[in-house]
Amino acid sequence: MQSSINLKLACLAIMASGALLSSAPAHADTFSTRCAADPMTPARAKLRLEWARACGTKINLVSPTSPKAPAFAYLNGLTSANGGIPLWEYIETDDFWGKNSYSGVDAAVNQIFTESQWRTGPYTATTDASGFQKWTESDTLALTRPVYPIFGNNLDINAATQLFVNPNYSLSDCKLYTDLAATHVATTSTTGFYVNGFCPSNSIACGNGVCDSGETSSSCPSDCPPCGDGFCSFNENSSTCPHDCSFCGDGICGGSETVFSCPGDCGFCGDGICSPNESSFSCSIDCGGTTCGCTGGGTTFGPAGADSNIICTTQIICPL
Repeated sequence: MQSSINLKLACLAIMASGALLSSAPAHADTFSTRCAADPMTPARAKLRLEWARACGTKINLVSPTSPKAPAFAYLNGLTSANGGIPLWEYIETDDFWGKNSYSGVDAAVNQIFTESQWRTGPYTATTDASGFQKWTESDTLALTRPVYPIFGNNLDINAATQLFVNPNYSLSDCKLYTDLAATHVATTSTTGFYVNGFCPSNSIACGNGVCDSGETSSSCPSDCPPCGDGFCSFNENSSTCPHDCSFCGDGICGGSETVFSCPGDCGFCGDGICSPNESSFSCSIDCGGTTCGCTGGGTTFGPAGADSNIICTTQIICPL
């Protein structure tokens, strides 16, 4: 098994090298653009790598002892620095091109996880919550700028549509999205998804898709979309931004709710229901109240109570 893996990786390296040589200028331009569209600080890059490792095992391997084919596991012949534990490697897929692999073309989970954030050195072997062996290395070997995977829906980065990871890693969401804010899930059932490269992390804060480090909707709207834009973004919830993230039945007409999808919250004046967004001031016909009069002509609001013979442009409502 070990020799077949080495042969596979060697073949992939040769083909990848040839592909890069034949299209280096185009690849470099596209690659730089893709990295700029999905920037990561070193700390966030480590979270991306942890996410990729966890998703690769959870989604593709499923079991540490009986991996779901075509994924598989093998002993690499080495032992750990902590007690000489035999080291297990996990391969997410053996389709030769890494399709639907979170770890890249060679799909080697622990190898990619370690080499992307540490220099070569002895491994410490631990077991994660799902029972998979996880390799780490000493902090003294840590890379200043760890690299992290970026994704697309085609093996060829020049032909791929870029796909993004949910920036809220605490959700353990293994889906990919068409936008950096993770509001639209990507459909990859036909195309699959691929790691299109590994970008070097940098110190950029604004633009990394995460509302943190003191950022606000004013200082960094790309990371911290403002409340009231009509989208329930990753940094908002029904408590912090009910206008964007309200749910039907909470008494607030917000987010994507309409009078048709949620009449209880978004009822219109004149439907006979005093909805949470209405009052005796704004809609006396539904919520009671007395119309003291009206101003102007026009044909906007219809009969106005005591002045029922007048079609009012603006009703003057008296509270109960």
